[in-house]
Amino acid sequence: MENECSIQDTPSSITYAMRFRTNEAHIGQDIQRSMEYLHQSIARSSARIAGYPFVCFHNMNFEDWDLEVAIPISNPIAETDGFFIGIFPGCRMATTIHRGPLHLMKASYFRLSRWMDDQGLQAIGPIYEVYMNNPRDLPPDQIFAGLMVPIRG
Repeated sequence: MENECSIQDTPSSITYAMRFRTNEAHIGQDIQRSMEYLHQSIARSSARIAGYPFVCFHNMNFEDWDLEVAIPISNPIAETDGFFIGIFPGCRMATTIHRGPLHLMKASYFRLSRWMDDQGLQAIGPIYEVYMNNPRDLPPDQIFAGLMVPIRG
């Protein structure tokens, strides 16, 4: 449920991904374009989409984001055109659900961070944004995205 934080044990999954750098001014369009390229490449392959698409934030530098955009798939496929096979980690994660426009996710990030501090949980990996529906197809109040952080504690 949105606005609540919890701990979840997540299973690992195979992903088809691309990693790149961008900045605050271009992050939205770069993520959207990458998702489109990934969907097109998967559609031409023997794999099926096997979960929600996500972005892994390898850093939180607003001027020089290091991002991995990925989609879980049913089976490995050929790595081409800058795409690679990756793994969504199977581990314990602190999670929350953001509902609303993606540009307003900062409050959800702060809520999850405060909750983790209150619970004595330590982040041990990068932050993941998991897109549960397509923001281009819905009014802003119907957009759902999960925030997930691998934890210790």
